[in-house]
Amino acid sequence: MKKVKKKVKKVKVTYSSKIMDLILYAEKLESVQYLYDYFIHLKNNRNCFVVEMRRLVSNDLQSKGFTIADIALILSKTHATLSYLNDIRPSDFVAAEVLVNYQSWIEDEVYPKSVRKREISHLHKNGTKTVVIYELNRLNE
Repeated sequence: MKKVKKKVKKVKVTYSSKIMDLILYAEKLESVQYLYDYFIHLKNNRNCFVVEMRRLVSNDLQSKGFTIADIALILSKTHATLSYLNDIRPSDFVAAEVLVNYQSWIEDEVYPKSVRKREISHLHKNGTKTVVIYELNRLNE
């Protein structure tokens, strides 16, 4: 049997089209520079409120057409961490608070810090229950 070679059509890519693509990519990244500036301060912060903020921002950026590599760069996290963010589910209280407030927190350059508070409860064996609340801290502190 005779082998048939397939003809592959080569598309010429000019340097000007590559340059235009790079310029558009740079403009796209510059539009979210404020997110990078915000999350670089929270690189090692793992409290439940900040993790939920990362998850929501990651979903927003994916809907805007950013790749996982770009999002990882913006949020100062790895690709694996971003994949894990989609699998976790926060408590209802954390999800509700962050969903309502996260954009204003980013604009005001504050971040939520988890604080545990003990409340009296007659339903629990020791008479108290621990509740997670938050307080807002400035980024530069």
